[in-house]
Amino acid sequence: MKGADTMEKTSLLSLILWMIAVRVTPMFFSFPEFDASAGEASWIAVILSTIPVTLGVWVVLKLWQVDPQRSIPELIRDRAGRVVGNAVNLMLAGYFMLAAAISLWELDDVLVTTIFTRTPSVAVSGAMALVVVIAVRQGIEVISRTAIFLVAGGMLSTGLLTLIWLPDVTLDFLLPLFPVDVGALISSTIYHASLVDVLLVFAFLLPFTEVKPENMRFLYASPWIAHSIIALAMLFCIGVLSFPVIDKENFEYLALVRQASLGTFLERFDPLILTGWTVLGYLRISALFLSALIALSTVLGLSDYRALTIPMGIILLCLSLIVFDTFPAREEYMTGGGMVLNLVFIYVLPLLLWLVLRNTHDPAGAPRPTAAADRGVSASDAMSAETNSGQKEAGA
Repeated sequence: MKGADTMEKTSLLSLILWMIAVRVTPMFFSFPEFDASAGEASWIAVILSTIPVTLGVWVVLKLWQVDPQRSIPELIRDRAGRVVGNAVNLMLAGYFMLAAAISLWELDDVLVTTIFTRTPSVAVSGAMALVVVIAVRQGIEVISRTAIFLVAGGMLSTGLLTLIWLPDVTLDFLLPLFPVDVGALISSTIYHASLVDVLLVFAFLLPFTEVKPENMRFLYASPWIAHSIIALAMLFCIGVLSFPVIDKENFEYLALVRQASLGTFLERFDPLILTGWTVLGYLRISALFLSALIALSTVLGLSDYRALTIPMGIILLCLSLIVFDTFPAREEYMTGGGMVLNLVFIYVLPLLLWLVLRNTHDPAGAPRPTAAADRGVSASDAMSAETNSGQKEAGA
């Protein structure tokens, strides 16, 4: 991979909006938050899960601050050794590829079920995989720049839809809020926290981001914004359709949209909305796929991840076609083994890496940044200044 001084850079605002899109996009397709054991009180667990997620953001920032000049896979390889480092990076690449394949499967399933009913899944998934490959080949900065407009448009359209649903909200469907099963609430909070794979993406893309110390606090706001959006969407789904009705749907948020389209607004409004959601799905899949390429290119010693886009894009497509057969299979995975896998990779692994790598010195001969470099002066300029100073002292 390229060094930090030459790698492509994106803005902090672009990254935050991109990561919010990565977090909220699944609710537009399968809405995994409704699979939680807390039932209609799951939206409360979504808010509570923001606490461990914020702690996860803190760990990710600490891991990044170990050496901001290197990508996370490079840091793992250089500090942990080539054998151990490559093994860890291979696991990370596999995890991101699996997450990207699941997201591609969810997008394909909702589109084939609702719009392209006569189109083979391989055609729908293949089209999206091709778009992702082309976008990733353009680079991180290009994708993140488009994320500003795509996310802003998505939030605006969702806000307008909220105004349409507001008169249809029935408070009886939302009340009473309490009593709540505390055990189910705790387990649901843990489950919701396991869905935040965006934490690892944050860690991988931060070295490619222009981050000023005074702006780092905005990174902590992103999970609160994303989870507030998800909780509000859950409340609207329950308030309009009731929990027993919405719980039987495979595509919960789409059922809510169709409720609005069958009213006084517009008939068959959902295809237009699905088009916008497909764009958000592209942002999510691109982020996961890109993170997998960054890890794998480090293992292979490549200077640029773009060389892997086409072969890995083919693997992504094949994996998405076999990952699940039905929605019950997906739900069983997400609430079972998938939850454990996510918790390990999202929270345990970054914490262990930070604890190990912060006390590990650079390999012998690796240059370390000087105080002058921290002030924005290059190492060569600093050495020249020291040499001139020494010559003057000798002349004196």
